[in-house]
Amino acid sequence: MLRPGSLWWLLWWDLRLAWRTFSGKFDRGSKAIGTLRLGFNLLAVLVLLHLFGWSIVMVARAGHPDPPMQLALLSAVLCVALFSATGAALATAVNLLFVRSDLDLLCSTPVPVRNVFAARALSIAVQAVAFPAMMFLPAANIAAVLSGPRWLAAYPVTLGIGLVATASGLALTILLVRLIGPAKARTAALVLSMLLGASFLLGVQSPNLLGGERQHQLSLGVGNWLRDSPLAAADSWIWLPARAARGEAGPLCLSLIAAALFFAAAAMLLPRGFAFALGRTAGMAEQGGARKRPARRFRPRLWRVMFLKEWRLIYRDPQLLVMLLQQLIAFIPGVLILGHRSIGLSAAARQGTLVCFATVVAGVLAATLVWLAVCAEDMPELLACAPRPRGELRRIKLIVVLLPLWLAALALSSWLAWTQAWMFLALVICIGGSSLSMGMFHLWLPTPGSRKDIRRRFRRGSRSPGRSLAGLGIQFGWAAFAWCFASMHLLAAMLVLPIALAGPFYAWHGRNHDEVLSY
Repeated sequence: MLRPGSLWWLLWWDLRLAWRTFSGKFDRGSKAIGTLRLGFNLLAVLVLLHLFGWSIVMVARAGHPDPPMQLALLSAVLCVALFSATGAALATAVNLLFVRSDLDLLCSTPVPVRNVFAARALSIAVQAVAFPAMMFLPAANIAAVLSGPRWLAAYPVTLGIGLVATASGLALTILLVRLIGPAKARTAALVLSMLLGASFLLGVQSPNLLGGERQHQLSLGVGNWLRDSPLAAADSWIWLPARAARGEAGPLCLSLIAAALFFAAAAMLLPRGFAFALGRTAGMAEQGGARKRPARRFRPRLWRVMFLKEWRLIYRDPQLLVMLLQQLIAFIPGVLILGHRSIGLSAAARQGTLVCFATVVAGVLAATLVWLAVCAEDMPELLACAPRPRGELRRIKLIVVLLPLWLAALALSSWLAWTQAWMFLALVICIGGSSLSMGMFHLWLPTPGSRKDIRRRFRRGSRSPGRSLAGLGIQFGWAAFAWCFASMHLLAAMLVLPIALAGPFYAWHGRNHDEVLSY
């Protein structure tokens, strides 16, 4: 029985609250799923992860790397794990500081303050190390079966990575609050955590991103450095984490001691740093604080007011900015891989692939932005009272959220106008058509919801098979049209275009915005 107020009691309840928050994202916790079904789902996930780990081990063994190259590869894997864990720790620390808002209450209780912060830091470490552990520990299990139990040293090394990542994430959070203030620190921290978390995706695809020739040159350069540089000697300090992951007892002990000391130092400094950050978050200004901004004069122009309203709401929502960036980053590996010359595609097919990806990205972003502006209006009663026709307000909302997307796409593709005029024309037509089709689809068949439920915005619409098929038809139809049109297969493009336009026609035929939207 854990003693109330002790370090482990606080850690237990913090982890339990984190699990409830995670399961709440799916609208069902372990009790709602059922113990048997939950166990089956976890077993299926473990099997899939071990199959993924087995493929990684087989690829590594097929290359027959020599010991220096093996250390270099292990170091690269550990760096990717550290970056991913640091991103997760940074996001969790932001949630702790800006969302949870329970540290004031905990610090006012008769519990040692250091226990509170130490338990919170350990909880962040567990959450931060979860993703790297799921990705790399199954590979360590397979390697232990095939090459000996020494590879099980990856377990304590992963724990050390979690401790270092937590200390780094907490320090970065406090540093951002000190440098740029709490309002901008939350956005900057979430964007930075997303970029660090994307290091796993880009790290896995790095060989494909380089291509065959560059990959060969890089391997030759790394091999020469490993052979000639004194810093790359087998007993060099830079290989301590890799040697620890390989099962060497001395480096393993040194790495764990260094990680524990780094985490302990950060935990000891946390109370003072978080007290400052909490004070800034609560509005307690420092001496010589921020200057007062002059009052802005209201300018009664409908288009200007609507534009500023919609984009300020987007700018002030850090979670939304992170989600938009995630959608963009998710397409980067595919664009670079399929657009690379080493894939073997012809110039026309490669050109069509790039335009196809740009069209899909534009459609996804347009669907998100239009849903936010049209379906997730926080004050529909205020707009309903405006002396303007209801249809005009909805059309203005649609244009003001899509206009920056169109301008950005035009600016990014304008450099192709003189060298590849056909590709420029294809980008303009396909990006404009895909985004406008998705916008009109969500305008005519809206699914109202709250901005907080943006990740589950299509759940209500998914109950209608026709609506779901129409939405998929828009995405795949415009993607196919973009590929055919950019590849100069004009007859095929004309045959595919009706599929892309069937979705907006379906939405117009069954439009229900007057009944669903209250403005």
